[in-house]
Amino acid sequence: MTGAVTGSVWDTLGIARTRDQKEIKRAYARRLKETNPEDDPEGFKTLRTAYERALAGVDDSGDSVFVFPSLKKPEKVEATPVEAAQDAAEPSPPDPRQIHAGLQGRLENLLRKRQVDPDAVLAAFTAVLKSPAMDLVDVHAATEEWLAWLIANRSPRTDILIAPGCDRFGWGGRGLRQRDHFHVQRILARQRDLNFLGEIRKADSEHNAAYRILSAPPKPVTVLSRLLGQAPTHKISDLLDVVRREYPTAIADLNSETVAQWDDYQARPQLGTWGLRFAAASPPCLVGLLLGQWLLPPEWSALSILLIIPPAFAVASLIGVYGFEMPRRMWLSAFVYGAPVWLRYGWALAIVAALAAAAALPASPITALAVAAASLVVAMWARTTGQADTSDGQLPWQLRAAFSEIYLLAWWLVLAFNLVPLMPFLQMSAAMVAAAVVSAYGQRPMFELWLSWPKWGRLLYGLMVLGLATGTAVLLNDVARAGADAWWPGVAAAVAVTVLAHRPLIPLLGEWGFRLKWYSMIGLVWFALHGGAAHVVIAGAAVLLFWAVAHTILVTARDTFSRT
Repeated sequence: MTGAVTGSVWDTLGIARTRDQKEIKRAYARRLKETNPEDDPEGFKTLRTAYERALAGVDDSGDSVFVFPSLKKPEKVEATPVEAAQDAAEPSPPDPRQIHAGLQGRLENLLRKRQVDPDAVLAAFTAVLKSPAMDLVDVHAATEEWLAWLIANRSPRTDILIAPGCDRFGWGGRGLRQRDHFHVQRILARQRDLNFLGEIRKADSEHNAAYRILSAPPKPVTVLSRLLGQAPTHKISDLLDVVRREYPTAIADLNSETVAQWDDYQARPQLGTWGLRFAAASPPCLVGLLLGQWLLPPEWSALSILLIIPPAFAVASLIGVYGFEMPRRMWLSAFVYGAPVWLRYGWALAIVAALAAAAALPASPITALAVAAASLVVAMWARTTGQADTSDGQLPWQLRAAFSEIYLLAWWLVLAFNLVPLMPFLQMSAAMVAAAVVSAYGQRPMFELWLSWPKWGRLLYGLMVLGLATGTAVLLNDVARAGADAWWPGVAAAVAVTVLAHRPLIPLLGEWGFRLKWYSMIGLVWFALHGGAAHVVIAGAAVLLFWAVAHTILVTARDTFSRT
């Protein structure tokens, strides 16, 4: 086209009247190839005018002949070279972001299926990482965030993606973002739990037997299976405790029905495996004991007394389950929102009365049985309503409690074997054992009660403990000088009461309490080597009183002169 373009708009474009804007643009592009703006500026101007009028829906007369459905303002088309106009007419390539979004959707759909194919999931994950859009900085950051959320929230279905995700994005590194990112921390915790599961799946692992039971379908727990060791209840309890405390996500990899079965089983008081074995062995042992005493000669019948050991352990196990565990559970269910003060702390005064009665009442079989029964009731009371210090430490709390109470019991045994007759020894021993149980399970409740008092009340309590220690020291001195052996049970009761009275203050000492005890034990060993049993009794009592006085003075002074 070398001259001015004449005729109507549609003749200039070379098409019939239409509303299709795409057809108008294609016609304009074809005519533009024949009309060069540099060679024919007037022709280009006429073509441009016709193109704009056609897009606007205006005919040559200036009247609006139709309206396009689109409400958008007609876009202004700039003059472009012929090659550019030809390229504009061709379809644009697919958007990499849209392709990337499609790959993400495919990965999510695979993870929503009831049966997940690990190979398909891993292939879809790899496709997302190899998407061309990952070269864009914003897409890369958003994808990392999305994958971290997906893997953390779809576990264990996404466990296969943890290792490649950590390798690709460096999760678990030392960067600040890696340490503080919530989903990344969940992924790393899951990775640690998976490593633990891999270890306990090995045959030589200490938790392997319990893991095989908990990962299999539930089976009924029978008495015979427990006697034969096929249901290691303590190992299963230990594994569940470890998983829930240190590897919480690993609980999903166990059989949920089996875990619920064992939770329900362990929620009820049960005899342990060895308790059942001792109970099963008790009848034949008792029969053998009777036959041995009746049929064997005297030199052999004495050995048959060893057959009393299994029944004794069986009785102890039964007392532990039905005398301590079951009342404890009944107490917790009956007093969910608290109990009266006398019921929570009444065992503190009751053990003092039991110690005083054991020391003051004349020793006889009847009084010994009565004191033993009362002491057992007090011990059960403290065990039921009290709470031992089960906080984490280097040693299990049972061993820590035993070490804390063994000093008083060991001193009493040394005293009893040297200075106390048999019947007073039996009568007093029941009260002393009950005092050790009260000390172990009553320390924490009494400490909480002591903290609830005002400062002046805590000061008066400290002065009371110091008064008890002073009176006991005077009694110890008088009995040791007079050589009145009949008064030694009274000395033991006074020492035990003083030790129990200062026990609520022990948690505030920290390591100083253990250091003080061990340093004092060195001096006690020296007395034992140079002075004999009598000196050990006196020195041991002095050491116990010294601990009580030193602990009380330190805690009371720190509490009295503190600003809070």
